[in-house]
Amino acid sequence: MITGALSSCTMMTIIILSIGSIGRQNEARAADDPTEGYWAWQPLKSSPPPEVSDASWCRNDIDRFILARLDAAGLEPAEEVSREHFIRRATFDLTGLPPTLAEIDAFMADTSEDAYEKVVERLLASPHYGERMAVDWLDAARFADTHGYHVDSQREMWRWRDWVIDAFNRNMPFDQFTVEQLAGDLLPEPTESNRIASGFNRNHGINFEGGAFAEEFRVEYVVDRVHTTATIFMGLTLKCARCHDHKFDPLS
Repeated sequence: MITGALSSCTMMTIIILSIGSIGRQNEARAADDPTEGYWAWQPLKSSPPPEVSDASWCRNDIDRFILARLDAAGLEPAEEVSREHFIRRATFDLTGLPPTLAEIDAFMADTSEDAYEKVVERLLASPHYGERMAVDWLDAARFADTHGYHVDSQREMWRWRDWVIDAFNRNMPFDQFTVEQLAGDLLPEPTESNRIASGFNRNHGINFEGGAFAEEFRVEYVVDRVHTTATIFMGLTLKCARCHDHKFDPLS
């Protein structure tokens, strides 16, 4: 506790200076509003495929955007890779596993015009596709098999993990993927799958450390959920705004 005339005067001076500092920060932020002109805050616009130097190289409109950037940088596309390299890259990218010798031999022997398409469709239909695609989402949601900390006990989250894998394998629409994870248990007549999906909200740190109040842990869990949800679905970090105005984003 601070007492005494001098201490009170000093504290009042500090408070006044702090308020003035906050006011100047807000004025500066208003004058240099990060929402003005910043690409992340602008509505999406339709972008027609650009003109390119060699339209024959493009197999689809996506290739046009790639080639346009290469043209702007004064670069040329690399030579097309061999079939061996293609199936190896595609299999690793889509399943996280190398192709088998039998799969390589079958692709090399396939002379049909849609040989490449058949490889990709086969990989997309593989159960390993969902396992590979789910990795990045599980990491972003901060999934773990244990609680961590000094206890590091087992964490019963595998049902949610398997739900994510199955969602990718079933090509679930992203809007449904989002709704079920954020509020699956709140849907009308939720199914067991809906409830499991909402396990996303339990991917926060869990601590059994002694010496702290249960309410303190509960608040920390809530804050942890907010941070993770904002990072994943908004692409923003909210940790700075927990205690003060965000230095870079329009959050407070």
